[in-house]
Amino acid sequence: MTQRALLTKGLALTVLLAFVLVMVGGCCYSCKKSEEEAKMYAEQEAAAKAHAAARNVEKAAADGKASADKAEESADRVEAAAAKTEASLMKKRRR
Repeated sequence: MTQRALLTKGLALTVLLAFVLVMVGGCCYSCKKSEEEAKMYAEQEAAAKAHAAARNVEKAAADGKASADKAEESADRVEAAAAKTEASLMKKRRR
């Protein structure tokens, strides 16, 4: 082979190697970018789920408080009815 043919072949190999390096480097950057994007979406989804769970807990707490308030009101009514009944019985016993 002549020196010119070797030079041309070496240049072609160098260009091919540079192209391969650029493609691999670009691929790594794209993969890294996609990985970061996937992590970001996963974090956002986890945050959204945690927020929804917190809202559900708040709603359950509010429902529990409302039920407790209703139970307290019912207990007050029962107590008032018991007092009224007791007063009525006392009146009947006095007669």
